[in-house]
Amino acid sequence: MKTDWNEVRLGEVISYRKQFITIDDEQTYSLCRVQTNAKGVVLRERKSGFEIKTKTQQVCRTGDFIVAEMDARFGGYGLVPSELDGAIVSSHYFLYETDDEKIDKNFLDYFSQTPAFHKNIAAKGSTNYAGIRPGQILDYSIPLPPLAEQRRLVAQLDATRAKLAEVRRLRTRQDADVKALLNKLFDGLLEKAPLAAVGDVLLPKRNYVNLNPNQVYKQVTVRMDHKGIHQRQTILGSEIGSIQLLANENDFIISKIDARNGAMGLVPAELDGAVVTNDFPLYSFSEHIRPGYFSFVTNTNYFDEACKKASEGTTNRKRLKTSRFEAILIPLPDLEKQDEILEMLTRLREVSAVHAHSETLLAQVMPALLAGVFGG
Repeated sequence: MKTDWNEVRLGEVISYRKQFITIDDEQTYSLCRVQTNAKGVVLRERKSGFEIKTKTQQVCRTGDFIVAEMDARFGGYGLVPSELDGAIVSSHYFLYETDDEKIDKNFLDYFSQTPAFHKNIAAKGSTNYAGIRPGQILDYSIPLPPLAEQRRLVAQLDATRAKLAEVRRLRTRQDADVKALLNKLFDGLLEKAPLAAVGDVLLPKRNYVNLNPNQVYKQVTVRMDHKGIHQRQTILGSEIGSIQLLANENDFIISKIDARNGAMGLVPAELDGAVVTNDFPLYSFSEHIRPGYFSFVTNTNYFDEACKKASEGTTNRKRLKTSRFEAILIPLPDLEKQDEILEMLTRLREVSAVHAHSETLLAQVMPALLAGVFGG
């Protein structure tokens, strides 16, 4: 922030608007959601007026600065985008109009994403009340250069944000291309390689743990959407109230409840020796299949669909039937071919790791730029 910028009270450049409408049961309305961590304002849902219980609501306009009463301390504020013009919010949100002759809306939006703005909320918030009041926002201070300078800075920040968004779009497209490539590779194997049932290559493990009440154990959790096996908690044996199985590195775990949602994976090295309940079938591997190759198989569209078909029950209580899971047919090329596939997967993972690191760096660009503009 330049030292010659004026520090002004926010109430000098924005004004609080408190106007309510009566909801019409025959109309359909868009409802806003203000994300925390200054992530902006998005559509929450669309509802008919009949479904909206609170019949007095506020109407958002493009460029309004909106603040969530209860979530302001967590970064619950932002600028209303054009696609949410006319959306409604309850009285638990505060709407402010900007004086366009004094402040550029987007300049305010960018400033609201800085630690300096958040410090205002932390400093002026009440210790006895979880939310904030409308007038508190007006008492915040903001560094304010001339309007022309504001617009110049906004144009620079907009250009950078657009470039970052394009890089992320390219990364997303590359990830989709890689997934499509792997599914195509699998489809080719399905046509040419001999088939084997899952139960022919996976060996059920029944190594139940005799829990020591004074020992601390790692417990695992299985995340959906093929996000792998992770530590849920560490816990004393005396606090574990169910039968547990011992999991070892490269064992395969699958969730009976969420197998249809991709909850499965290989036990990582750091969770070797962890425990898991018998709601999660646990398997080791025969000598005819590499654990990494089987992991590749489980991450395909084909395997996802097969697990859905192997799950039985009502919509919200479907559970994987082990016998049907073990009957799923998969392509089983020889070990040499499996190793070739694993080598290719290793290279792809290296590329993914580079992308993940780049994404971390990209996430730091805008905060760094905003710190350079506004200080802090």
